[in-house]
Amino acid sequence: MTSAAEQTLSLTEICTLVAGCIKGTGPDAVVVTPDTELLLTGILDSLTVMKIVAELERSLGIDLPPTFIAAKNFRTPQTLHAAVVDTQHAAVVDTQHAAVVDTQHAAVVDTRHAAVTAAEPPR
Repeated sequence: MTSAAEQTLSLTEICTLVAGCIKGTGPDAVVVTPDTELLLTGILDSLTVMKIVAELERSLGIDLPPTFIAAKNFRTPQTLHAAVVDTQHAAVVDTQHAAVVDTQHAAVVDTRHAAVTAAEPPR
């Protein structure tokens, strides 16, 4: 079983997600490919960016940090995919680091407790 931080969307799934958030259906529908320029062409507006972020969070089961919402991440679906992968990787590293620190802290506390207990005079 994979955790939410290990789940990711493929580039094709990102393209589909972006296309679903963009207004326009039928003949006005925008075809979204990995290299589609989203910002330079004006396909995305701020509301659509927020829809994409909400859909990403729902699909991935994570909360994206506020720093994720940056123009560089929304240039193309390919840059968006890379930003998602990088953000997930950073979250996994942070989680692993926290687990190591917690384990090390517990070991230090146990060692100090054992030393104090051994040094106490009998009652």
